[in-house]
Amino acid sequence: MQFIKPLAIATAAFAIATLAGCTAAETNTAKPSSSPTSTSTAPPVVKKDVACKDGTAKVTDDSAELTVQGDCENVEISASNSLVTVSGAVGHVSISGAINSVHAKSVGSVTIGAGSNGNLVKAGNTPTVDDKGEQNEITAE
Repeated sequence: MQFIKPLAIATAAFAIATLAGCTAAETNTAKPSSSPTSTSTAPPVVKKDVACKDGTAKVTDDSAELTVQGDCENVEISASNSLVTVSGAVGHVSISGAINSVHAKSVGSVTIGAGSNGNLVKAGNTPTVDDKGEQNEITAE
């Protein structure tokens, strides 16, 4: 019995020392609200014309709505997530980017590079296609 009393005292002292640093966390008394705390606005979409210089229109703007006026021999797209509209005929469209949409009156041929995925090309005809990407769609309207 003599040995149990000091052991009980030592255990109690250890427990007190161990738990002395523990405190209850402060509770938040703010009431929840169903109203949004802030609003966010999507960035504006860039809309602009792309010139066909020396027979080539170069599209480099990501997440944009771009227009090429008239016929253009080559349309080179090195962008992603853009909408490109060509009001005339295109000899060749090349794409090195993802998730672009291209609409043209007519297209002679389309080349889509490796890793360029999820693109859509719509034309008034069925062009010849060299597609090294994945999940690309070329259709005649």
